[in-house]
Amino acid sequence: AQQVPTRAIVPQFELRWWQMMDAPSWVNLGVKGGGTVSGAIYNQKQCWEKALECTPDHASAWCNLGVLGGGTVNDTIYSQ
Repeated sequence: AQQVPTRAIVPQFELRWWQMMDAPSWVNLGVKGGGTVSGAIYNQKQCWEKALECTPDHASAWCNLGVLGGGTVNDTIYSQ
């Protein structure tokens, strides 16, 4: 019998240094499941939180963060 992996393998994407403060780049990285920025690994939720730190009114980042149940942006906790 063949074993099925219990964890999905997510490819790692990397933002370049000049994209680090760009909200759309953070959102795109989150859509891809997360990735690496300057050697630090970010998951989806962290990417959308970073996007909102850059651009507090970024609608798709808020929507995506809400779907995940909320998160923390600029030291404020938000629920869905």
